[in-house]
Amino acid sequence: MKFLIVLSFFVSASALAVTAPLVSPKDPAKEFRCWKSMQNALNDAGVIDNWRPKMKPDLTFQYLRPTRQLSRWVVLEKIKNEAFLIRETPVQQMIIRYDQNCTPAVAVRPVKIYDIAGGFNDVRLAQTLSQNKAGIIYAWSPGMGLSFDGIKEVRKVAEKKKLPLTLVMDPYADEKVALKSLAAAGLSDVKIQKISSLELVNRNTLIHFPNFMMYRDGLIVGPMVPGLVGEKGYTHLVSKYLEQ
Repeated sequence: MKFLIVLSFFVSASALAVTAPLVSPKDPAKEFRCWKSMQNALNDAGVIDNWRPKMKPDLTFQYLRPTRQLSRWVVLEKIKNEAFLIRETPVQQMIIRYDQNCTPAVAVRPVKIYDIAGGFNDVRLAQTLSQNKAGIIYAWSPGMGLSFDGIKEVRKVAEKKKLPLTLVMDPYADEKVALKSLAAAGLSDVKIQKISSLELVNRNTLIHFPNFMMYRDGLIVGPMVPGLVGEKGYTHLVSKYLEQ
């Protein structure tokens, strides 16, 4: 699941054939015929890190890449003979469309889908990262029982390493169910904070619960780690990425 605003020209999921062949992502430099024309926009956006491929319902790929600014991403995708470069923020998308002649046309669309009342949004994420030298973000869901074991284990690691721990919840989960589940697990002190952050969503935090992320010096560092990896596993990850 992903919070990306759906543009009217996107292909519907109904186009996905049951017997469709397997496909693999490609190097964007080879995938996009207008690659050279896109360079100015990419350089201006300040992209960092590597491209992250995500398969669309029609078995083509879009490619995501973070920038030097938190919660500012670039998305590349191709629809028929046209290419799209989308500069995405929590409040708007600047869409650059390249036609068959690689001529760009720019449009801007507002984004409101990240406005979950009381959610852990990009403003709160930025505050968390700026107020702490380093820390842990753990995402959980009441529908995934291992989430509660993970909360207890990651808390032990955070306490031992003297690191702040931020707990965020599946935005699609029922809050009443979540509170009952927390109480049953002996975790009534856990604050409900539904994920409504573009940065976290683009880092795949909605793909699987529970999951674990880290930050240092104002940036997300290391991978998003899905599943329950245990106290030893969390300790190893903290030592590797936060204690260098």
